[in-house]
Parts: sequence; structure tokens; C-alpha cells
Amino acid sequence: MATLVSHHKTLSSSKSSLAFTYLTRSTVSPPSPFSTLSLTQECRNHLHPALDLLLNIQTLYLFTKSDFKTVLLPVTVFASIMAPLNRVQCLPRIVFWIWLHLLQFCVSNQCINPEEDAVNKPWRPIPAGRVTVSQAQNLRWVLVAACLALSIYRGVLPASILLCSFTIAYNDLGLHRHIVMRNACNAVGYASFELGATQLAAGNSYVCSSGVVPLIASALIVFTTIHAADFRDEEGDRLEGKRTLPISFPEGSRIVMLASLVLWSSALSLFWNLDAILASVLLITGAAVGLRFIYRRNAAADRMSYLLYNVWLSLAHICLGVGQYRGRGMTAFAIQ
Repeated sequence: MATLVSHHKTLSSSKSSLAFTYLTRSTVSPPSPFSTLSLTQECRNHLHPALDLLLNIQTLYLFTKSDFKTVLLPVTVFASIMAPLNRVQCLPRIVFWIWLHLLQFCVSNQCINPEEDAVNKPWRPIPAGRVTVSQAQNLRWVLVAACLALSIYRGVLPASILLCSFTIAYNDLGLHRHIVMRNACNAVGYASFELGATQLAAGNSYVCSSGVVPLIASALIVFTTIHAADFRDEEGDRLEGKRTLPISFPEGSRIVMLASLVLWSSALSLFWNLDAILASVLLITGAAVGLRFIYRRNAAADRMSYLLYNVWLSLAHICLGVGQYRGRGMTAFAIQ
């Protein structure tokens, strides 16, 4: 009897050992080259160059993000109206030319004082740690060469030289710190953007006398109203020691903002012979934006006011082009 019990225990022990061995072999297998981990790593290795490219594109976009509404949209609208596009496919090359020159300016400008951007715009590439100041400075000069080369190829070199020259004056020579010269450089910069973009839209033509007037008017509009951008950046500008209109004249600069928007809206309506609807929209928008600058005075409100100012600026550029055709019946550019 004892022998049978011992034999039964031995059989049970053998079965348990076999069962454990089977379970171990079936559940703890060596890693397969097709396991999830291996596939994930393999995908990462293949996608690494593409991910780097996307990150670099995003970095370039972030350099210019805040100026899309300020420069890219108004200048594209101005060029498209002043010299109607010969072909629809011309539009991408015009937008790319504007953006490349805008990128050249923004990279140069953001190398000056990253500490200010850390306060006002921490998402920009340098304060966000995407690139170093040294890398951005190297990129800046590569972009200058790219802008000039593209402009030679497209036949709009004078506009590119103006833009690159005033970028150096504004950023490297410190004109951005002076109240009047700051606005003057912005005005000439806008006019240079518009000159190059409109020449591209018109097929590399030269400016005739009737085309000079809207360019001068646009530059004067920017000169007298571009301090709208400085209200939202007041905190960072104080840290850097800049002298802007909102810092030097906190009350007067807001009154000037309202007066300038209303006066320019009225002048464009009168001298460009706008129809009643367009003139009313421009005047109401200008008055509303100007009043908002006076009565809404915190950083968040100033950012929204600046956004609305850019809406007014785009409308003003539309009026410059529409008036040139409806009011005077003259084309802005003469084809060579």
C-alpha cells in the first residue's frame, strides 16, 4: 500500500514538472525579430530622417508664425490686386518669395535678444530650445544668400537688396531701439516687400508713376500705425530697454492709434474713390480697432487688438489696389 502511494506521488510530481515545462516553453519564448518592440524600433529608424525634416520645417514656421498675418497676408493681397496675376500658378512663387525674405528678417531679429522672446513669445525656436543663437546666426546669413539668389533668378533683385539692407540697419545697427527709425524701417520694409511681390505678380515689370503712389501710401500707413504691434510686447520691451511709443507715451500712443486709423480710413475713402460699402467697412473697422486700443489695456486685450489691426491693414491694402483701378483707371505696373 505504501509503495502504491509513493508511486502515485511520483507520477503526480512528474506530471506537474511536465506541465510547468510546457507552460514555460509556451509563454516564455525568445524575442522574435517581428515583436512589437523590434517593429517600433525599426519604424523609428526608417522614419528618423522624415521626423527630423518635419521638425526642421516646424522650426522655420515658428520663426515666422507671428508675422503671417502682419506681413504675408497684407503683402500678398496688395500684390494680387495691384498687378492681377497672369496665371494662378504664379501665386505660390509670390508667397514663397515673401515668406523667404520674411524668414530672413525674423531669424536675424530673433537673434538679437532671446530673453525678450522668452517673456513675450516663449514658443519661438530660440527660447524654446529648438536652435541655439549661434545656429540661428549661421542660418541667417545662409538665408540672405538664398534671398538674393532667388531674386536674381526671378528678376526682382532691387527689392531683395532693400529688404536685406534694412534688415541689417534695423537689427544689427540698432535702429529698432529708436522710436522714429523703428517705424521708418518697418515702413520701408513693407514697401520693399510690396515692390518685389507686385513685380513678381506682374511678370517682372517695372513700376510706372501710377504705381508709386500706392506704395508710398502703404509705407506711410505702416509708418504711422505699426506701433500697434508694440502694445502687446511692452513687458518684454521694458526688460530689453527699448524705447517704443507705448513705453515713452503710454497715453498719447493709444490716442494717436485711434486718430491714425480713422484719418487713413477717411483719406483712402476720399482719394481712392471707394464705393460706399467698402468705405464704410474700412472706416467702421478702423474706428472700432482704435477705440479698442484706448479702452482695453491689458496684454491679452492688446494681442487681440493687434490681430484686429491686421484685419484693418489688409482692408486698407485692398482699398489701395481697388481704388487704383476704379478711381483712376491706371495700371500700377508697365510691362517691359
